[in-house]
Amino acid sequence: MDRHYARRLLLSLIGILAITLGFLSPLAQPAASAPISVTLVGDLQDELGCPGDWQPECADTHLTEQGYGVWREEFTVPAGDYFYKMALNDNWDVSYPGSDKPLSLAAETIVRFYFDDKTNAVVDSVNDQVAVAAGTLQDELGCPGDWQPECVNTLLTDVDGDGVYSFVTADLPAGDYEFKVALDEDWAVSYPGSNVLFTVPGIGRLVTITWDTSDNSVAVDVGPPPPPGGVLSVTIAGSVQSELGCPGDWQPDCAATHLAYDWDDDVWQGLFAVPAGSFEYKAALNDSWDENYGANAVLDGPNIPLNLGGPTDVKFYYDHKSHWVTDNVNSVIATAAGSFQSEIGCPGDWSPDCLRSWL
Repeated sequence: MDRHYARRLLLSLIGILAITLGFLSPLAQPAASAPISVTLVGDLQDELGCPGDWQPECADTHLTEQGYGVWREEFTVPAGDYFYKMALNDNWDVSYPGSDKPLSLAAETIVRFYFDDKTNAVVDSVNDQVAVAAGTLQDELGCPGDWQPECVNTLLTDVDGDGVYSFVTADLPAGDYEFKVALDEDWAVSYPGSNVLFTVPGIGRLVTITWDTSDNSVAVDVGPPPPPGGVLSVTIAGSVQSELGCPGDWQPDCAATHLAYDWDDDVWQGLFAVPAGSFEYKAALNDSWDENYGANAVLDGPNIPLNLGGPTDVKFYYDHKSHWVTDNVNSVIATAAGSFQSEIGCPGDWSPDCLRSWL
């Protein structure tokens, strides 16, 4: 058994054990932070100057940080069929994507490799479209100037593989902007024909730029600021997930059981049709187990039971201010309704449906 296979087998067994234990009480992980290094690892490394393959510590295949969470490097790769991924911080603790990514070259090729730390997307110039939002937003996001398709700080990525590439930021100052989506770090191909105009009315607004490869349409959406507290998603993760459209249970990254943030209520919530049965769940933040809350708002706390005698529409709630997670079967959802509510952010007074005064 070669060393690489043995190492990966051991890591897989450890991962399975961790997931199994997570069914009872997922353990907290250190908070995610920007990587110190990103290494192109795979069975192409010995072709690129490394002493062997699958070596996350080999500096010869390090990517270079470009800015705004994007890493990039180009290598001359000989013809052949390869598999690779990106390893963070010179070790196997964190690597992307989950499965090794194939790379097939009929001839020696200069290949550009990218890693986006914001989305954990792994991109290369052979398998993927390299798309950049080039325009007057770029110097605000760390580029040397504007209208620079070679500045990949504004790289669009297709995380779920549906052919729609996107770039999301909440860091643009208020103002008027315009851009196009340029391919391959060049102006030879760009979409659409005319510049796309948009306005950011205030700081912290969530700007989403998308390019649909099916028809090359480009769109931009300027939404409200992202939810407070650095929370980008809240997942009801537990033994109920496979009943609600997820491929399995205890999956913190399954969007089918995401809650939605309600700006009026300042509470995350979601309504699901749950079949009869006995289940358990927790609230997992930002699509991982790094931060999760269970019964009694406890970090890494006990799973919350949910027992249903028949099919029931269950509404789940998570309040990031108190870390309280519950549902309308286990709890009575009570609010203090009165003439003070408009003063604390409710749309109006005497609003029993405004959870800003949730007890």
